[in-house]
Amino acid sequence: QWVVPSQVEQCLREHPAVAECAVAACQVRGLAYLCAFVIAVEPNADAALAGDILRYAKSRLARHMRPVKVAFVSELPRTVTGKLQRHRLQSQE
Repeated sequence: QWVVPSQVEQCLREHPAVAECAVAACQVRGLAYLCAFVIAVEPNADAALAGDILRYAKSRLARHMRPVKVAFVSELPRTVTGKLQRHRLQSQE
């Protein structure tokens, strides 16, 4: 099903440990799923925090809108005008 990334991102940004995030497709076992690329409030983000963010999303989003993976990044790729470059996130995966 079609998913509007901004809806998922808005939900994830409501998590207290998420400073900024973006959602893009990633390959998991040969299939495309949503992955969340997160800039954490605290620099010591770990697997426990990733699990907490996924549980948070599970409690607030429909199944087809939930990311299956959280990747912590230091910055999100943007153009000079500030537009998010999702295709660069997909290539990071």
